[in-house]
Amino acid sequence: MMWTLFLHWTLLMNMVWISKSEKLVYMKTGNDLIKRNNSMMSNGGLSKIRSYADCIIYDLAEAEVRNLSLTKIRQNCNELFIQQTQIWKTNMKDSNVANYVGHLLRGVHSGIADYQKRKKRSIFGVGVMTRKEIREPPYEDNWGRYVKAVRRLKNSYDIRPDMNTYDVVANLHTDAKVIPTAHDGPGFFAWHREYLRIMEIALGCPIPYWDTTPDHAMNDPTESIVWSDKYFGNGYGVVQTGIMKNLPTLLPIIRNINNAAWLVSKDDIKMALKKPTLFEFTESSPCAKEDRTQYSWECFHKGIHDWISGTIGPSNTTTFDPIFFPIHAFIDKVFEIYRQKLISKGIDPAETYPTKSIKNHGPDHKMIWVPIFPDVEHLTNRQGYGHELAALTKYSFGPVCPHCMNSDDLYCDVSRQLCVSKERKEKDKSVITTIATMTPTGIVFTDTLEPDNHTRVERLIERTGKFPFGKKFNVGSRDSRTRNDGTSVI
Repeated sequence: MMWTLFLHWTLLMNMVWISKSEKLVYMKTGNDLIKRNNSMMSNGGLSKIRSYADCIIYDLAEAEVRNLSLTKIRQNCNELFIQQTQIWKTNMKDSNVANYVGHLLRGVHSGIADYQKRKKRSIFGVGVMTRKEIREPPYEDNWGRYVKAVRRLKNSYDIRPDMNTYDVVANLHTDAKVIPTAHDGPGFFAWHREYLRIMEIALGCPIPYWDTTPDHAMNDPTESIVWSDKYFGNGYGVVQTGIMKNLPTLLPIIRNINNAAWLVSKDDIKMALKKPTLFEFTESSPCAKEDRTQYSWECFHKGIHDWISGTIGPSNTTTFDPIFFPIHAFIDKVFEIYRQKLISKGIDPAETYPTKSIKNHGPDHKMIWVPIFPDVEHLTNRQGYGHELAALTKYSFGPVCPHCMNSDDLYCDVSRQLCVSKERKEKDKSVITTIATMTPTGIVFTDTLEPDNHTRVERLIERTGKFPFGKKFNVGSRDSRTRNDGTSVI
């Protein structure tokens, strides 16, 4: 009896459901090999699809071994993705989800109230937080702490048994009503500023920011140490190292770095900070134009999303890659630098919030969170630009020569006076890929190492086709070093 309970608990924690009529062949968690159960679907004799992640990692590989048409399986996978996203939307209306998100929103408001009363710490256990660059030491108390907190939320099913707590918070960024009000206008900065704070309350720790300038300064940014097990994990194909390693997931994290767009450079930041008015810094500008001097700071952020590509590209899936939050912490840091610049000139950013804006981006429009929580008074965009919310976060100075934060993962290029990221180690240039083999007893899945480069993405697309994640950001200008080979995963 005890063994049966333990087995069922293990399967649930790995988000695998097996019916009574199915026979388990072999399964282990972690880095061990995974072999599927030997039950078959009536459609084509394929093993039962348990999640979209399983579908693209296992079912398509199995179809190849069985010499079955990939077209139908791709269609099944895509339909499964649509079904799962619809389930997520339904889940967000659950009372437990509403109560939890309402709790997080009240935590933001409580922080503002406590700051106004000069309290150092709120009843939510979160006071003023200092965000540091991901490579800033000490590692365990900075990036390592964020990783542990993300993994804790990813393994927590306290809110819903079929949706981990990280995904609950990630889903706040997916709704069709939210996306237009949180993007392409000055409301972008207010909404994402509160969103970062919401996630930090859930995590219980600061979100480190990813300053992309040391990576842009490399000869080849794809070889940066950030694309290693120590930080973000592999940069191509399904992510199986780093922060997302061995975590339960229904939506796999896919990347295709350096395929388009850019990483933000020091010159890009200078260009943005030179904008003469808050309107020009924040208003959505034609990001598809080649003249980047016209870009708002939001446009530059879109370039980072497109440079990484994959899951983090479209607005409705972007938050499921946990590097979303360090990216937006960096964007928020530069926004705060510009905000402080205005204040030094006697200009109040909240009072001078751009009024010539697009729909739902006005100063007194309330930020939209899904589901709508009637018992929580929502902040307005103007309040998102205000001092009270800004005061809850501090930023470290960041990487500057000659010491570059005394980080083991940066060095100072004296000739350019730029901090440059060190390269990932040789062991991080390979990543596990799951392959299927036909045996006398059935299909066996094994893990093999292959180079972590763009050919891995090409092979993935040959098998899966384009992913149905959504529409990626549309940016025109690109770094001259990008591959520009047209290989897109979405």
